[in-house]
Amino acid sequence: NATGRAGHEHTLHKSNSFREGAIRLRAMLGVTLASAKLKRRIGLKSGAYGIRPCPVGRALGLQPGPDTEHGGAMMGWNEQVFRYCERGLDPSFWAEPVNALSNTGFLVVAMITAGRVRQLPTSVLPADRAALMSLAGLIAAIGIGSFLFHTFATRWSRTVDVAPIGLFMLVYLAFTLRMLMGLGWTATVGILGGFLVITAIVSSFACPTWRLTAVTDAAREPCLKGSIGYVPALVALGVTGFLLRQRHPAGQQLLLAGGLFLAAIILRWLDRDLCTATRLLGAVRGTHALWHLLNAGTLYVLMSAALLAVTRPPHRRAQ
Repeated sequence: NATGRAGHEHTLHKSNSFREGAIRLRAMLGVTLASAKLKRRIGLKSGAYGIRPCPVGRALGLQPGPDTEHGGAMMGWNEQVFRYCERGLDPSFWAEPVNALSNTGFLVVAMITAGRVRQLPTSVLPADRAALMSLAGLIAAIGIGSFLFHTFATRWSRTVDVAPIGLFMLVYLAFTLRMLMGLGWTATVGILGGFLVITAIVSSFACPTWRLTAVTDAAREPCLKGSIGYVPALVALGVTGFLLRQRHPAGQQLLLAGGLFLAAIILRWLDRDLCTATRLLGAVRGTHALWHLLNAGTLYVLMSAALLAVTRPPHRRAQ
């Protein structure tokens, strides 16, 4: 009996030890899983720190893919995008009336530019006239695309919105490098390629959040709420304006355009942060409409600089 009782106690002790070990293992796994979950929430394992791989086309919004401003979830062409203060979570067509109608500024600038191009002296080369009219057409396309995005608010309309912006940046940069900087086509194409790559990389940057309570999109948003993608264009304006400031009057206008563009980027970035402080006609509006209007002003100044470039060319263009 004593031997049996001792064996039973030994078995019971082993069983208790096994149960305690299992409890400890479960607790350790629970802590590990909770830690991993928290890390995902604050962006430590989601790729939010550093650079996400991102092809140029996707970075410029020219193909469907992850919605990097909302956690990287895959989106279809017709899936709706809720990104701005004025829209909130309202899917209706006129949920962003101020944002949508503020795009008329682009159309006004496009029409004014087209009229100014028609009044250029006959000494201006036909190719230069065509380039300026193409830029005016892209400005009109920017206004139309942005209107569609702020009414339909879908992935396809976002592409229609950003594609003309990207094309305008490339065409205008090429125009500046050729007309004002006097660079040849080899150097111009090389700089354009570098600009595309840098824009794609910068657009994929994601800033960390220091709020440990962040559990949704805030921890995974790109820097400046996606506005960081416009920083390479801002830098290009500043650099070209600085280099031309004493060589051609267009240089001062490029610097002025850079200042307006910087203010526009800041207002785009703060749209949701200032949402509750921007009430108009009984509803919150945000600051995105001011981004549109300041951008329209930026484009007007840029086109004034381009008109100066063709009427007062600084030097012969390289071939």
